[in-house]
Amino acid sequence: MSYPARKRCFVVLGWYGDEGKHYFGLKFHNPDRSRILLEMSSYPFELASRRPYSNGIIQVDLPLEMEGIYWFEVLLDGESRGLFPVFVETVGTTGRLA
Repeated sequence: MSYPARKRCFVVLGWYGDEGKHYFGLKFHNPDRSRILLEMSSYPFELASRRPYSNGIIQVDLPLEMEGIYWFEVLLDGESRGLFPVFVETVGTTGRLA
C-alpha cells in the first residue's frame, strides 16, 4: 500500500435524547488534527417520545495521507460531541491496509 490512499469504511452512529428535529455531522481530521480531510454536515433526524433513539450507517471513502492516528469528530446540532480515533497502519508484506 502506498500513500496517499483512499479506504472505504462504514461509520455507525446512534443517538438517544430529547425529542425533536436534530442534525448530526462528521469531520475526519488528519493525524495532528491540523486539517479536515472530509466533512459531512447537516444530516437531519428526528427523535420522538415514542421512539427517543435513531441510528444510521454512513459509507465513506477516507482520504489517507500516511500511517497514523486519524480522528472522527462527531457533531450534534452544530456542536462537537466527541473525537474518536481511527488507527491506520500498513501490515504484512502485501501492503494491505489494516
